[in-house]
Formats: sequence, structure tokens, C-alpha cells
Amino acid sequence: MSGATTDTEREAGAADTVRTVLLPTDGSEGAEAAVAHAVSLAQTYGATIHVLAVADTKSYGTFTTGGAGTVISALEGRCREHVAATRELIADLTSDDPDSPAVETAVVRGFPAEEILRYAEEHDADLLVMGTHGRTGVGRVLLGSVTERVVRRARIPVVTVRQSET
Repeated sequence: MSGATTDTEREAGAADTVRTVLLPTDGSEGAEAAVAHAVSLAQTYGATIHVLAVADTKSYGTFTTGGAGTVISALEGRCREHVAATRELIADLTSDDPDSPAVETAVVRGFPAEEILRYAEEHDADLLVMGTHGRTGVGRVLLGSVTERVVRRARIPVVTVRQSET
């Protein structure tokens, strides 16, 4: 025996290690495009999908008046809507599958990239599946990319899915 790992052994090992797929969403077309990929991976490995939305409070962190609370509540409400829509899309994609993946949901506050990474670590996520907006050039420099920040700092594999251009 050579001691080399066969493809079958590698696949069996992968199935044992992917138990949690983290699917962050912001309600965008890019995030929506990632759902089918997350479902496919979860079905392949028998994993649970965690749908996460982050109420981006970075812009409101310095407010001390009551107005910020209203804005943050509105942000959290939109996040709950994004999570519910994503959960519904997962249900639609798996309606014919008796072994459809379990789905857990969460809404948290903070800086999106940091909170996604924190959630991944706290919930022992094995894989992240994220949409990307496909911005290039100045738009990317000015607006930044949560997905890019997550990819650079993640300790687990990240699958990025670009939104359809059609």
C-alpha cells in the first residue's frame, strides 16, 4: 500500500467534515444566486444550512440619540425579511426532496464581514457560500466588498457565487 488517499476516501472524509454550511444574505441578487449552490452542497454532504443576515450598524455606531434605535430596528426588520425570503427559496428548491437540509436562521448586528466570520466560528461552520455583486474597478474600491473581506480572513473554505448578468 502506498499510503495515498484515494478519491473515494477523500470524498468520504469530506462528507464527514461538512456538517454546517453558512449562507449569509443581504437580500441582493448576488446573495440569492448563492442559495442554490448552498442547497446543493448541503444536500450532497447532509449538512445543515445556517442563513445569516447582518444588520449593518457600522454607520450608526456613533449615534447616541434615540433616532439610531429606530434606524437599527428598521435594519433588523429588513434582515428578518431577507432571512425569511431565503428560507422560502430553500424550501422551494427542496420541496421534492424528502431529505431536504435542516435550516437555521439568525439576524445579528455589527460589521457584516466581522459578524459573518464570528458566526462561522461560534457555530463551527465548515463552509461559507456567499454571493458577490460582481463590482469591478472604482465601484469595488469605493464600496468595498464584504465577500472579499470574508474570503481574505476566513479560516474555512468560502464558495463565492457571482450574480447572473442576464
